[in-house]
Amino acid sequence: MSDADDRPQGPRTFLSYSWSSPEHEDWVLRLAGDLVDLDVDVVLDKWDLQDGDDPFPFMERIVTDPDLKKVVLICDREYVRKADAREGGVGAEAQILTPELYRAAQADPEAPGHEKAETRKFVAVVREPAPPWERSAPAFYGGRIHIDMADDEGYGDALTRLSRWIYDKPLHVRPPRGKAPAFVTDGDAPSTSTSVRQRHAIKALREGRREADGAVDDYFETLAGNLPRFDLDPEDDRPTQAAVVERADQLRPVRDEVLDVVKALVRYRPEPEGWEPVHLFFQRCLPLLDPLVLNSRVNTWSRDHFRLVVPELFLYALAALLQRRRYENAAYMLSEPFTLPESGRGSGLVPFTYLQQGSEALQRHYQDQNERWISYQGTWIHGRADSTGVPFDAVMQADLVLALRAEESDFGYWWPSTLVYKERRPGPFDVFARSASAEHFERLMPVLGVSSAEELRQRADGMGRDGWIHDHHVHVPGLIGSEHLASQP
Repeated sequence: MSDADDRPQGPRTFLSYSWSSPEHEDWVLRLAGDLVDLDVDVVLDKWDLQDGDDPFPFMERIVTDPDLKKVVLICDREYVRKADAREGGVGAEAQILTPELYRAAQADPEAPGHEKAETRKFVAVVREPAPPWERSAPAFYGGRIHIDMADDEGYGDALTRLSRWIYDKPLHVRPPRGKAPAFVTDGDAPSTSTSVRQRHAIKALREGRREADGAVDDYFETLAGNLPRFDLDPEDDRPTQAAVVERADQLRPVRDEVLDVVKALVRYRPEPEGWEPVHLFFQRCLPLLDPLVLNSRVNTWSRDHFRLVVPELFLYALAALLQRRRYENAAYMLSEPFTLPESGRGSGLVPFTYLQQGSEALQRHYQDQNERWISYQGTWIHGRADSTGVPFDAVMQADLVLALRAEESDFGYWWPSTLVYKERRPGPFDVFARSASAEHFERLMPVLGVSSAEELRQRADGMGRDGWIHDHHVHVPGLIGSEHLASQP
C-alpha cells in the first residue's frame, strides 16, 4: 500500500448537478476528477450508482451520511429550473436540501452544541449565469454567496477557491489578536502620531514610487519633531531611575516602527542618497541627548531616556545594513558627521560617537533592584531585542563595527556593550568571516575606515587591551577572524 493510501482521505463531498447536456456532464466529470486529484472524497452518481441501484438512498446520503461534510450544487439554468419545479432527481435532492439549508440558516450560533461547520456545508457553483432578472441558483439557496465557475479562463482560481472551501481553509483569515497600542496599555503614555506616515513611507518604498524619498523624509522629520512629547516632567529636577527606564520602555513601539522603515530602506532603496533622511533624523535627535546643544531650558534628566533609545536605534540601523551587506550605505552613516549647532557646547561637526552619551539612570535602576550585570546597557538592549526582527548576533556585529570604526577618531569612543553576550561564542562575525576574501574585505574597508587588513588588526589588538574588554575575555581579534583577513582572493 502506498503512503498516499495510508493518509486519511480529504472531506467527503457530494456533487449535485443536472444531466443537462453531454457537454455539461463532461465538465462535471472534469471538476470531480480535479477535486479527487486534490484528495477530496467525491460522491458522484456516475461513480457511485450502478444499473439496478435505487437512487433515493444515494441522494439521501446528503443527510444520512455522518461522514459527508460538504455539498456542492453545480448550477446551470436547467438545474435551477428543475430544483425550483421539484422535477426529476434534481427536484428530489432539492426537497432533501431545502429543510437542511433552512435549519442551518435558523440555527443559533450561540446555542449549545451548535456546529458552525453545518452552516457552511452547502455552496452553489454557478456554471451558467442567469440574466439579471433571473436567479443563478435555486430559490432554496437564498442569497448565500456562490462560487462563479462560468468562465473557463478563471477555472484554476475558482477551483482553488472551491477546494479551500471544502477544506475549510479560506484564503483570507483573520490575523491573531495583537497587542493593544501603548496609549491604551500605558495610560498616559505619549504618542508620536506617525503611524500613518510610517505606513505611507513603507508602501511608497515597496512600490518604488517617486515620492518615496519625500515620504521617508516626512516620516522622520515628523517623528523627530514629536519625540519631545516623551519628555519627563520638566518640573521634576531629577526623575527617579525607574521613571527614566519606564519612559524608555514606552518608546519601544517607536523603535520597532522606525526599524520597519529602516528595513524597507535596506531592501528597496540601496542608493546612499536614500539614507540622507535617516542621517538627518539622528542629527535632529542631538537636542534630545544634550539639551545644551540648543541652549534648551529642558533639564538633562527629563530626557535621560533618550540617551538609551537613540544609540540603540543607531545600532539597529547599522545592524540591518550590515546584515544585508549594504556597505556603501553603512559607510555613509558612519563617515558623514553630524552638525552641532552653535550652543553652550560649542559648534562644528561631531562623529556618530556623539550619539552614545550614556545614562547613569539605567545602572542605578538595576542596582536599586539588587541586580548586578557586567554591562547594564548590553543587558537592557538584549532584553528588548525579541520584537525587532533583527537577530541579536547582527546587533553584536554592528556594535563591534562601531567600536572598531570609533578607534579611527579622536572625537570619542563607542562602547560595545552587547559583546558580553559573545563571550562564550568564539568565532568571527559574518561580515568578518566573509572578509577572508580580499574582494569582500575591500568592500568592507570604507565601513571600518581602514586602508588595509593590517590596520584593522592593529585596532582589534588595541581594543583587546581595553580593561573592560580584556577583563571579560572578549577576544576581539577572534571576533574579526584576524588571522584570515584578506587571505584569499
